[in-house]
Formats: sequence, structure tokens, C-alpha cells
Amino acid sequence: MSIPFGVIINPYAKMNMGSRSREISGQISLLAGRDALVQTSRDIPSLEKILKQFQEKKIHYLAISGGDGTIHNVISAWIKVNKCSPPPILVLRGGTMNIVADSLRIKGSPYKLFRRFYDIWQEDGDIVLTTRKTLSVNGHWGNIFGAGLATNFMDYYYSGGGMGAYKAAKTIGKTIFDSYRRERPDSITRKTPAKIYVEGKRLPITEFMAILSLTVRNLPLGFRPMYRAYEDEDRFHIYVNNMPASQLPLIIHNAFLGKPVKKNGHFDLLVKDILIESDVPLRYTIDGDMHEAQDGRIEIELAKNLQYGHFVGI
Repeated sequence: MSIPFGVIINPYAKMNMGSRSREISGQISLLAGRDALVQTSRDIPSLEKILKQFQEKKIHYLAISGGDGTIHNVISAWIKVNKCSPPPILVLRGGTMNIVADSLRIKGSPYKLFRRFYDIWQEDGDIVLTTRKTLSVNGHWGNIFGAGLATNFMDYYYSGGGMGAYKAAKTIGKTIFDSYRRERPDSITRKTPAKIYVEGKRLPITEFMAILSLTVRNLPLGFRPMYRAYEDEDRFHIYVNNMPASQLPLIIHNAFLGKPVKKNGHFDLLVKDILIESDVPLRYTIDGDMHEAQDGRIEIELAKNLQYGHFVGI
């Protein structure tokens, strides 16, 4: 017998910490009863075991409480252990970064969001779904990829303890300062040596400052860097930037407005796949989670299209 809802709760997500994860789990279990199998996952091995159980129970919907990093880890683990795409995903938010939820116009707390999905399912028997592209990056699946500037920024933000608005402002300030001074090993805007191949053809550069790709258009604070994200169903939008760091304000300005950067050293592309090769290990981020390619090789391609539940027109 199948179960309509499989629910994963990340107890380390911002809104689920402490007793909140147990409270949310209890609320959902009380509401849905036998219609939902609710599990809390504290590490990847336990997550893989839970998702194998969900597949065996033939769940209809996969509800995830956590941020973008949680969604990325759940999707990657599902495909790894079950060798197939997950069922439609219901995003319940709860994390620090909720770009996927924002792109679906999903707002609210984890329990209230589940209750809303559950009420719709009880009344109509179906939940409205939309299809979204997914990136495959070295065997991991997600919606947001960054290397160079993005990882340097995050490394500085998370270093030395303390987070929040002050640390974010300090990190932004250092990024702007670094863009106007001579490059140093600790510069957030420092460049990374690499060869980059787009669908087998090498770009005419030997290093990059930033590489960014999203399967959604917008970032927080109104930034719209991936204005071509929905333009081609068979390709994904990616920036490769090797401009002088002093041009960073122009890049930020155009990203906010959703406009192209028409300058030498900036490549604004719709691609099926991209290969990055370097003689040094490459750090990169997927949905806010940090990874490192020790062999200096990152392969990115358009992967499986996944379905997401939502409430309003998007």
C-alpha cells in the first residue's frame, strides 16, 4: 500500500533547530496520520536509508523542510540510492537560503506549508505542479552552481565565527575593497587558473574570476542574474567571467537589473554542458553547500527535470 506523503525534516535548518524539528514532526504526524511518513535526517547515511524506505512505500509526494542545501542533498541522495527521479517535491522551507521556495512563491513556516498542501490534496486529490530544470555537477544535483567569487565570498563569510547581517556587510565590504586593489592570495575577487570547455569547445581564457549558473531567474535582494534561465528547455544559463575585478560594480549593477554584461572577458551562455579543468583543486558550491574537486575537474550538465508543487501562478 502506498503512502501519499514522505516528509524529510532537517533538524539543522534554521527554522528547525532545537525542539522545533520534533514539534514540526509531531504536528505533521498528528494532522496527516497514516497519509504521511515523517522522518528526521541528521546525516547523509540516515537520509539515504529514509529515502530508500520512501521508495519502497511508493510515496506520491516528497516534502522537504529545510533550505536550498537540504533540497540539493535530498535530491542527490534519492537519485543515488533509488536510481530514478524523485516524486513531485513539496518545498516546506526552513533553511537559511530558500531561493527555490522563493522562485515558487512559497512563503510560510514548515508546518503551515505542509498543512496547506495537505488540505489541497484532501479537497482536490491533486496538487498543482510545475517542472523545473536541474543541474548535475560531478554527480550531485541542484539548482544553483557557483565557483570562484561565489565560493571565496562564502569562505570568508563563514570564517572566523559569527554570521548574520554584520558579517554579511563586512564580507560585501571586503569584496568591494578587493575589487579595487592589486590581487592577493586572500582576495575574494582573486582569479582561478582553468581551462573551460563549452559543449566541447574551449573558451579563449586561461583563468576566471566567477562562474555562476541558476535554474531560476532570481537571487535574494532583487538580483536577477539568470534572466535567460527559462529561455531554452534544453539548455541552462551560465556566466563565465574573467573581467578585471575593478569591473565588479558593473557586473553587480547589471545582475540586479537582469541585463547582459557586454564586455570582453564576460561570457553569457546557454549551454547543454560545461567542463572546467584546473591544475589546482577547485572549490564550488551547489545550493549553498560547499564541495571541492580535488582533481581540479568540474563537469556540469543539464540533468533531470523535476516537478515541484506550488500554490499560485508562477
